[in-house]
Formats: sequence, structure tokens, C-alpha cells
Amino acid sequence: MQLAALRADLAAAIVAAAPDRGGAIAAALVTGDRSSIDADTNAVLRDSGLGHLLSVSGIHMGVVGGLVFAVLMWVLSLIPPIALRFPVKKIAAVGALVVLAAYLIVSGSSVPALRSFVMACVAFGAILLDRPAISMRGLALAAFIVVLIFPESVIEPGFQMSFAATMALVALFEMLKRAPHEPALPTPGPLIGALQATTRGIGGVLLISLVAGLATDPFAIYHFQRFSIYSLPANLITAPIMSFLVAPAAGAAAVLAPFGWAEPALQVMASALDLVAAVGQTFGERPEAVRALPRPPDAAFVLCVLALIWGCLWRGALRWVGVVMFAGSVAVYATAPQPIIAFDGDTRAIYARGDDAWMLIAAPGRSTYARDRLGAMLGISPPAIERLAPPEACGEGGCVWRRGARTFAFVSDESGLARACERGAVVITRAPVSDGFAGRCKVGALIDDLDARGGGLIYETAAGLQITRALSPGVQRPWTPRGVVQE
Repeated sequence: MQLAALRADLAAAIVAAAPDRGGAIAAALVTGDRSSIDADTNAVLRDSGLGHLLSVSGIHMGVVGGLVFAVLMWVLSLIPPIALRFPVKKIAAVGALVVLAAYLIVSGSSVPALRSFVMACVAFGAILLDRPAISMRGLALAAFIVVLIFPESVIEPGFQMSFAATMALVALFEMLKRAPHEPALPTPGPLIGALQATTRGIGGVLLISLVAGLATDPFAIYHFQRFSIYSLPANLITAPIMSFLVAPAAGAAAVLAPFGWAEPALQVMASALDLVAAVGQTFGERPEAVRALPRPPDAAFVLCVLALIWGCLWRGALRWVGVVMFAGSVAVYATAPQPIIAFDGDTRAIYARGDDAWMLIAAPGRSTYARDRLGAMLGISPPAIERLAPPEACGEGGCVWRRGARTFAFVSDESGLARACERGAVVITRAPVSDGFAGRCKVGALIDDLDARGGGLIYETAAGLQITRALSPGVQRPWTPRGVVQE
């Protein structure tokens, strides 16, 4: 409770020093408290692909740890008695770990932050053991430790995206390290040298953002079925701002806070974050900013992940086999059949594709979670979902619609069952069905086991209709409803 009170007081002090959206974002980055960020700012940052900046995770741990490590090593190297007698690099690594541990505690110790801290411990621990800090072996060790501590995180998008991005960046680092270097040129003057160093620094940050973004896009499409069109340019613009303005200002504020001089540094930090929010607003408010994409088949996703792993682990000409695997993944995705009906287990939303367009049967109520998630799986954007209409033949007993020669029906009571029976429709219902209903009536298919099997998707194939359900037969889990007999 004392730690929570400390975090709340710190967030309030940051917002008081910079009472605007930049200050609210600064409070979220430092303490993990996002309550001061307004809904519009959250929306534009998410739609522009910058939403990951609001969650304390790998990028923040990396920036903070790298900045502290570089500053400490630079300062200690300027003091001859220390530089000549002590291992400056190891001292800087210990200092960075201490700062990261404090940042982890202050930020709320969320699971992504803990995972990133473990990875940072492996990297700085390698420095203490005189091993390469950036290597595939170190990444593998970090993954092993994270899985050992948080085994459930393997199926989380954050775990997959963070390790995919890190693996791609390690592969990039190894490629650049092995690349032939040009002969050294005469030392330039201070002005030209500063310009060259700045150019290399900004170019490196842009290249890192490009590679990390390309490595995580397949996971974003698979898990969230949304693709931010302007994610890459937005991240390329904001990466230097985060690295060269926000992080140094935050570090200066932390150093000056005990003396009561942190307010100017916090205002600089908030101004830089307000610029980040402005970039997000510029891109995120565009009508075409977010593109909804259908959920890729598991085979396409697995093949894409294998292509990424292959391209990062192999060296030389064998690395290009990953391009062939990626092309195969794209081909599987492009040729995958798309469902004609999607429904959830509570029938809060049923999407049906007619002969011309999608239709939506949504249960009345304020919650739109099921509707939005199903729509995202089908590749329907939120604005398009709002414009969808139900089938024309809807009444008190349910809805009936046609696709080609087939008739489909969503039935909510016995009267609807009788009408669907007469038409020989494919019936989706939660209404009680009497014994022998399917035998007495000409029913194409009866889906009335929603409590036992959950929602599902219906595909139209050359061999007929194919129905896939959320819960497969033969799977018995502790949360399976009692009394359900699985085949």
C-alpha cells in the first residue's frame, strides 16, 4: 500500500508539473498509471500504432537501461583514478541494473515490465561475465528464464512480439558486425564529427524501428486482426523523440528531483511526449489509418514464424530460404477460405454473408465486445461494423436469410423453429429444441449446442458446408460445463 501511495503521489506530481496530455503520458511512462490519459489520446495512439508506448515494456526498459549504462560508463571513463583501476564497464552495468530495478518497482511491476527486466538482467549479466551482451545465445537464455518464471506468457502476444522484435534486432546487429568496414578516414573537426555522430545515431534508431516493426506485424495481424497503415512512419518519427528527448529528460528529472529542481526537466519531457501525441493524432485520425484484416489460418501464421526464425538464425545464402517460406505463408493466407457465418456462444453477435454483403444480427445492449471481436476476425473494420444491417426477414422469432440456394436462420423461440423447419434452413438457436426435431423437419443443420461447444464459423466448400466450433469434441477441461458429454 505504501508503494501504491508512492506511485500515486509521483503520478500526481508529474501531472501537476505538466498539466496537459504530455504530462499524463509522462505519468504513465514513469508510474504505469494511465488514468490521466483521455480516451481520444488513447484512441489516436492505438490507431496510429503508437499504443505500445503507453505500456511500460521492453522499449522503455531498453531506453532507460541503455541511457544509464552509456552515461555511467562515459562519466566514469573521464575520471582517471577510476578508469585506470576499476572495470568501468561492469560498474556501469551494475548501476544500470539498479536503476532498472527501481524503475520496475515504481512502474508497478507489470508482467511485460518484469519480462523486459529479466531480459535486461541477462544482457547486463553477460557484461559482468565478460560475454557478448547482444547474441542469440543470450536471447535464448532470456527466453528460457522468462518461460521458467512466467510459463503462461508463451501464449501472450506481448511475449511473442517482444522476442520476435529482439531476435530480428540481434540478427541485424550480427549482420552489421560482420559487414566489411571502410578504411578509417582522418578524424574530422568537432562540428563535422558531431554531425556524423548525430546522423549515425538517428539512422540507427530509424533502422531499429523499421526492423522491429516488420518483425512484429505478423503477430499483430494474427492476434488482433488489425493493421495500422501508418504504424511504420509514426514509429520512425517518434523513435528519435523517445530516445533523444524523452529518456534524457526523464533521467534528468530523476537526478534533480531530490533537490526540488525536477519541474523544468518534467516539462521538457511532457513537451516531447505532447509532440509524440501530435504525431499519433496526425496519423491516427486519418479515416484509412486502421485496416481490418481477416485472421490468418494457423498454417500461414506458423509458416511465417518459421520464416522469421529461419532468416534470423541462419547465416549466408541459407538465410534467403526464409523468403521462400514467407512467400508460402502469404500464399496460404491469400488463398484461405473465408467463412460465410460467424457466431459467438452467447449469440450476442451473428455475422452472415449474403449474396451481396455482410449482415449483422446483434443482441440489444451496451456491450459490443463480441460484435467487435468477431468482426475483427472477419476483417471488418469498426466503422464498417456500425453500418451493417440485419437481414430483411427478421421478426420476433428470429431472422432468415438466403445465400445462393441455401437458407439460413437464427431462431430465438419455438415459432421461429417452426418457420425454419418449413424452409429446410441451417438453424442456429439457443431455444429449447424438442426431441426428434431434426428428424421431423427438413433441417440443413441444427446448431443448438452452444453451451457445450461455444461459437463457431461456417464455411462454404465444394463438398458442402463445413462448420468449425470453438470447443473441439473430445476435449475436456476443468471449466467445461458439468453434464456435457464430449464425443
